[in-house]
Amino acid sequence: MEQPASPRIGEELVAEVEEAILRELRGRREPIEFGQLVAAIAGSRDLPRSGEQANATGDLETGVRFVEVSVAVAEAVVRLIGSGFLLPVYGSAEPYLSWPIVTPNSRGSGSAQELKVSVPHLVRLSSAGAEWIEAGTAAIRSADLYLRDLPPTSDRVRACLREAVEAYRRGLPLACVILLGAASEAAWREVGTAIAERLDDEELRLVLDRDGAVAAWQEATYEAAVRARGSAGRADRAIHTGTGLHADYLRFLARFYGELRNYAAHDAVPPLPVDLDVAATVLRQAHDYFAALYRLPEAVVA
Repeated sequence: MEQPASPRIGEELVAEVEEAILRELRGRREPIEFGQLVAAIAGSRDLPRSGEQANATGDLETGVRFVEVSVAVAEAVVRLIGSGFLLPVYGSAEPYLSWPIVTPNSRGSGSAQELKVSVPHLVRLSSAGAEWIEAGTAAIRSADLYLRDLPPTSDRVRACLREAVEAYRRGLPLACVILLGAASEAAWREVGTAIAERLDDEELRLVLDRDGAVAAWQEATYEAAVRARGSAGRADRAIHTGTGLHADYLRFLARFYGELRNYAAHDAVPPLPVDLDVAATVLRQAHDYFAALYRLPEAVVA
């Protein structure tokens, strides 16, 4: 007998659904039923708009995909409530999502059980959420949205960026920019290591092995690019073409974030007064900076 497949709900799907929910609710002030959200998101993915329609297809794979989207909507709603974008409206009988799962046993068979997830009956966009969307600051108030379009990074970089967004959301601008500086430091070591491996550059490897020498990592990475391309001019052109940023500007940004990072440990004043408006600007710019930085290995080696 064919057993029901288990749904697969990943971070990427939930982040996509979060963004879709905010698009769906933009400009809408009245509450929306959870089922309406599921119908809108599922319909946008060419899926049935309800569980009844999914069952009526008689196709197991379609049913599983519908459950995946439904659960992703539930998780996205909970996250957006926690981020302050949505307000839940609870009723006397809350809806829930359910699907069968199979628990295997030692004999190779399994028993089917029903898994249920409760969700709010209605949600609506909060006043603050509406303001953030109109101001274009939604992405810097949700770590999932902020990280979604960035290339794969190490867990350390991703954790620093996630907490930088959270610090900004909680009104902690200095913590936000210091975490961006820490992420930049870790990212340069990661990017430099990738370049050293691709070029088999022992000189760059030796510099990267020295803990605490962040400025030296950045300079050695640039020098490795010059060696790989044959001249500083060719290296600069390759970096500009591959990352979208001029080499000097990329190195300036690295120093800028390094100064922000070092403010936590030294008496020097920060490179600019840090308040929430400044943190918002830096956080937005950092997204493009990290996206460009992680394109550097391809730019140098190609």
